[in-house]
Amino acid sequence: GGGNIDTSKASYDNLTIQGAGTATIGGATLGALKVAGDLTTASPATFDTPGGTNTSVGGNWINNSSVSTGSGSTAITGNINNAGPLTLSSGILEVGGSISNSSTLTAGAGNITIDGSLSNSSAVTLGSGNLTIGGNYTNTGTFTAGSGTVYFNGASAQALTDNSAAGTTLNNVDFSGGGTKTLTGTGSFAVSSIGVLTMEAGNTLQTGNILTLNSSSTGSATVGAIPSNSVITGLVNV
Repeated sequence: GGGNIDTSKASYDNLTIQGAGTATIGGATLGALKVAGDLTTASPATFDTPGGTNTSVGGNWINNSSVSTGSGSTAITGNINNAGPLTLSSGILEVGGSISNSSTLTAGAGNITIDGSLSNSSAVTLGSGNLTIGGNYTNTGTFTAGSGTVYFNGASAQALTDNSAAGTTLNNVDFSGGGTKTLTGTGSFAVSSIGVLTMEAGNTLQTGNILTLNSSSTGSATVGAIPSNSVITGLVNV
């Protein structure tokens, strides 16, 4: 619970933060927080921003409470299971596995890289940082794009599935990595009226007839020049 989490230790085997109050990770003993196994945040915690506390977790991060990160980097070898409000700041977040979000996940200026998949059943709000997804994308909640770019860069096939009422609207989206990207679901995908869709070389985007390029009185979504060895198949609504 409340108090400082000592980051001067060489490493924790597994670390569970729980109890009353809000724990400060770093605090007066700024340094790197290293957890060889799993990190569980079962009560409120904040990562100290001055000096930037860097965090590395060899296992999974299970969050069931309100957590705010700082300017330091966070590297998770396994997965993130987020069931509590998680607010990211200017520090980068690198996830070797996947993210499953059933609460609110709010991004900031830091870039987020997910080697695996992103599954959202509640609310994801992006900021000015970029989001890179190497695996699948599934949305049954709400997705709010930021001013950064969303990259789907899987070398293997990626399934982008939206089963939400509002759909997934992206501002800037880039398809790369060489794998076929397939849009599916009962919902929809769109590029906003200020957004740009970019196809990198050697990629296929299958729209599933559920992709829309939005327009407004002030502008329209655009598609960058498509390389000769890339293709968009299926209907695109305009």
